Amino acid sequence: MKTQHSTKSVERPTSTTEIVTAAAQLADEGRADQALHLIVSSKSLSPEITNARGVCLMRLGQINDAVQVYRSLVLQSGCTWPKPGLPVIHCTNFATALLLAKLPLGARETLAQISQQDHPSVARLRAAMKSWEQKLPLWVRLTWKIGLAPDVPVTLDFAPGDFVDIQTGSSKSL
Repeated sequence: MKTQHSTKSVERPTSTTEIVTAAAQLADEGRADQALHLIVSSKSLSPEITNARGVCLMRLGQINDAVQVYRSLVLQSGCTWPKPGLPVIHCTNFATALLLAKLPLGARETLAQISQQDHPSVARLRAAMKSWEQKLPLWVRLTWKIGLAPDVPVTLDFAPGDFVDIQTGSSKSL
């Protein structure tokens, strides 16, 4: 019996927007490993692709790798402050990776440096941190208030990281 194979080839996304959109769809379907493969195989070093790579790493539980990706994307070389003009989601994704890496002080500082404090991604992350803080025992909460980070993981009620800006629908840099 002869089987026929479709001669129609599946077109791989080529533009940055297409790659990010395809990766987001795969990750949202629980296939972050395939999304990461798509991103890596694109060989693009654009900020949007780098951001998408960090999101995939977070969703795969590779938190330390995600922190490293975002450090190079967000922070000035050799510094602890962000590069100017970054999209909000790059900064909130960095803060999310820091939270998941049990570095809540870094996450809090990163969020404080974002100029658009009313952005939905900032508000969502601040709400997650507030919920986490309220669940801390009183004495741990007090030490947190004076700047001592507790070794208590933060749980999120949303998938970590944004591929695109939930306010504008764009993955593009400013």
